[in-house]
Amino acid sequence: MHACQAPMAYEPWCSHDVAPAMSTRFRQRKAMELLNLPCAAWLRSLRYRRLLVAAVMLVAVLPRAAAEECMLATMTVRHGDWPVDLEPPFRDEIFRYSAKLDYSMDYFSVDVRPKSGCEIDNKPPRKTFVQIGGSVTVTLYSKNPETGAKRGYTVTATRLLGSETELQFLTVVGGELSPIFSPTERNYHVRLDLKYDVAKVVYRLRDNEQRIRNTAHFESPSASKSLKTKDDKGQGDSKDTDSQAKSKSHSSADSKDRRLLGVNSTRDAGMVDGGILESDTRWAAVVDRRLGATVKEPLRTSGEAQYRDAYQSFMLDVGFTRKIVVAVQCADATQANIGAYTLEVHRPGCSPERPYFDPKKKLCVNFCPSGFYRNEGIHRCSKCNTNCKVCDSLLHCQMCLPDTADYTYMVQPDGRCQATVNHLFKKYRWWCIGLAMLLGFLVLIGCIGICQLLGTCGHGIEKRSHKVHTYDSDSGDEDGPPYGARRRLAQY
Repeated sequence: MHACQAPMAYEPWCSHDVAPAMSTRFRQRKAMELLNLPCAAWLRSLRYRRLLVAAVMLVAVLPRAAAEECMLATMTVRHGDWPVDLEPPFRDEIFRYSAKLDYSMDYFSVDVRPKSGCEIDNKPPRKTFVQIGGSVTVTLYSKNPETGAKRGYTVTATRLLGSETELQFLTVVGGELSPIFSPTERNYHVRLDLKYDVAKVVYRLRDNEQRIRNTAHFESPSASKSLKTKDDKGQGDSKDTDSQAKSKSHSSADSKDRRLLGVNSTRDAGMVDGGILESDTRWAAVVDRRLGATVKEPLRTSGEAQYRDAYQSFMLDVGFTRKIVVAVQCADATQANIGAYTLEVHRPGCSPERPYFDPKKKLCVNFCPSGFYRNEGIHRCSKCNTNCKVCDSLLHCQMCLPDTADYTYMVQPDGRCQATVNHLFKKYRWWCIGLAMLLGFLVLIGCIGICQLLGTCGHGIEKRSHKVHTYDSDSGDEDGPPYGARRRLAQY
């Protein structure tokens, strides 16, 4: 019930009302009078009435003022046809931005579009030039033509020196970098997840004119390899420690996988120094600074970006370590600065309880699946030879694939499986091809003979239809020449 209500009408009680009813009505009337007393005083006060009117007018004016404020709908920065990234990405409620120009970009252009009903004031020139290592600030406004209200947007563009050898971003897909990546840090230890057979090094250049050369050393067994033979004694504690560390790393990697926000695009790439072919696929990823965590495969999306990510892949066996060096040459060829990032990539091994890595299931197992054998050298389930189902090595097959309607498989003395063709056409393919060619030749000869016969018959019919009829007047032929011939003779 509202506090400010009209007072209840007084109803006199009759003589037949009992005392409890009278007391209840009396208490209700007194309570309403006490509640209405401050409300009546507040409404009668001129000051409070003025404040109420001002508050109502302010509430009515605020939406109108917000509607009259003009903002930009889009804003992009470019160098010719090459886009330039804004930091942070454009949003109409953010009014200050920064941009990094490559060493070869001597100018930039700002393309803006205001929202409906607004116009651009103080629009920057078509080309704004920037010196090497310099910085230029451009301010433009979105203006309301009716009220003249403006909203300013500022873009600060900085041009690189051309001597930079740093990368914006470097990681290994499925790996955890230690320490977390920083452009100035050059050495990293990477723990690659067990399920990844390939160490895919993903990087993003600081300048698009930089040159990259990736090299990898030969892989070697890890010093902290967890796989040990069962007959080794005194290693139980170390095994338990390794298994616990492995489980912790998996849990931490799963929690850190969510830190990646990937945005991808594709780009045609050419040859770089050393003859290394850059990948045709690159990612333009918006990545948090905490990207030292395990990185999964980025998603593929479309869009323009100033910097594209590239990658280089290197094979790595279970329980081995490989050193990868990423050399970066600066954009200015006259300076010839070269920097290098070193990655010590380690892939953990399997436990003695499950000593073999299954490439299909991407985990360690004790028994290899069909078509694979236990490779003791690399502790991996390696694929058997062609057409082999069960084998104990690459060159020794114990059971071939089941026979089919087209092929029959048989183990040979040298340990391989030979496939014998069952299909008649495949078995006698060349005989069938020769017979088909003979039949085709005979059909061709028959067609030629029929055509020759039809041509000869047609020529005889044509000669009979053009035969000349003669008439001798001295003969006793009563019929005489035809009517047409009579007319021709009459003319002479």
